[in-house]
Amino acid sequence: MSLLSRLAVRLISVVCVFSLAACATAPEFRHAPTGVNPSPRYALQLIDQQPNVLWGGIILDIRHFERYTELEMLAFPLDSGLRPIPRARDAGRFVALRAGHLDPLEFSVGRFLTIAGRVTGDRELDVRGERERVAEMDAMEIQVWPEDWNLQPPPRVRVGIGISGGIH
Repeated sequence: MSLLSRLAVRLISVVCVFSLAACATAPEFRHAPTGVNPSPRYALQLIDQQPNVLWGGIILDIRHFERYTELEMLAFPLDSGLRPIPRARDAGRFVALRAGHLDPLEFSVGRFLTIAGRVTGDRELDVRGERERVAEMDAMEIQVWPEDWNLQPPPRVRVGIGISGGIH
């Protein structure tokens, strides 16, 4: 193998390694739906089936009770990394119920979450002065996103081959 061929193989290997390292893996959810993932608005029509869902959004309100915590969420579509897309049109509100007490330092109004669980019912909420029927889910798995996750630019990989020089 010639010197040029060996250099090309090494360059391609290095580029592949860095490309794979730059890929962010999406979290795994054991309770995510295996088929269709209905939106919170559409899930209201499927309450009798109690479908598994994977929803993401922003926390609007938190209510702590003796044995569980309620999270009122505004849902957004998810990107390929299963993160909410806050620039997209919202997908409706929902209430996530989680057994136990959630850490207020980690779970606060304005934080973004992705939640896997099962639709268990519905309830009415006061939304901008009007009653709105929303889906209620049992939150089996929760991914809390860092506070600045949506401010970070997406990773980019650039590959270039060129010649540079200068005159001294």
